[in-house]
Amino acid sequence: MYPAGDNLQQSEINMTETAHSKALFFVLTAGILWSFGALTIRYMVDPQNYRWQYLFFRGLTVAAILCIFLIAKDGGRFLNNFRRIGMPGVVGAFGLVGAFICFIWSITLTTAANTLFLFATTPFLAALMGIVILKEKIRPTTWVAMTIALVGITVMVIEGLEAGSVLGTITGFAAACGFSIFSVCLRWRKETPQFSTVAIAGFLCAILTAGILFLQNDSVLMPNRNIYLSMVHGTLVGVGLIFFSLGAKYFPAAELNLLSLVEVVGGVIWVYLPIFGINEVPSMLTVVGGCIVTSAIILDSVGTRYKREMVKVIGFVYQAPNNHRRDIRHPDSGNLRLEIPRDAPLLTMNLVAVGSRRRAPDLTATHNVICNLAMLVINSIYLQFG
Repeated sequence: MYPAGDNLQQSEINMTETAHSKALFFVLTAGILWSFGALTIRYMVDPQNYRWQYLFFRGLTVAAILCIFLIAKDGGRFLNNFRRIGMPGVVGAFGLVGAFICFIWSITLTTAANTLFLFATTPFLAALMGIVILKEKIRPTTWVAMTIALVGITVMVIEGLEAGSVLGTITGFAAACGFSIFSVCLRWRKETPQFSTVAIAGFLCAILTAGILFLQNDSVLMPNRNIYLSMVHGTLVGVGLIFFSLGAKYFPAAELNLLSLVEVVGGVIWVYLPIFGINEVPSMLTVVGGCIVTSAIILDSVGTRYKREMVKVIGFVYQAPNNHRRDIRHPDSGNLRLEIPRDAPLLTMNLVAVGSRRRAPDLTATHNVICNLAMLVINSIYLQFG
């Protein structure tokens, strides 16, 4: 009766696979772009003296990048997105502003490795906030990973106490909290314009830092080199946030852990490699704590399974839901249990029976992360004790 049914089924599966692949590309690209942020800051002239100025120009750059993107995407209608932002967008924007500010303060007060490994706790913090705000459920594996990550954070806090950079450690953790708030707000209300939230965060950051400089009777000006670097960093952040927002909606929070691995490990390696002229060697406690945090992220990522259901045609039309399980009653087949993947588009399709398959996690990225961290540990031991 429905000869095109099998073709429709395969078409939907192929479309889901394509969307997932594109989302993975977007998310990993965002992580790679962000990983160069720490290196950019290390090239600043007297970074301790120009934090607020750097944040001012970087905030303006992020806002400009997002506004240009929105104009290209929506044309003259882009202003309507700002009118629809709502409370979740405002809260998310302030969370992102906090992440912007605390990240710069942390990385200018302590090592890049310490800041980045603390920032790697973002997925766990977002998961905890999701429990309270979004009533999301957390898998037992994630609880174990959170406990392991807490041990790693404690090790790095001890390192900060010994090195006298307690404020750097605190602000690094605060940056992770701010980005967690932003991430949760993206899922709080799906219709909230994501890109407008980022643009508003850029404007708020620029306004706030300009106000602080005014109260301090200071100028927004700084050496030209720092201005150029702040604009480069703002471009990396802005373009990265565009990619992140495009890809994040197709993944549950746990699968975004791989993004944290790309940004964190990449950032630590860039400032470590002599070719970039920084050669910043992390301390042993920082490396040990970072390895513990990374192992927690790997555990949670490997524990994630991407579950999809195979759908075939039956003879009546059903509007497919986006996330939740639904019972489907059919005269010839009784009750059927259906689960539509979270990344499936809202489609009208014909349904008949349900079969399942699981996708095993790709461990290639995890293998590379472990090798890179092992290299850091070996080199740190050699430089300190060799």
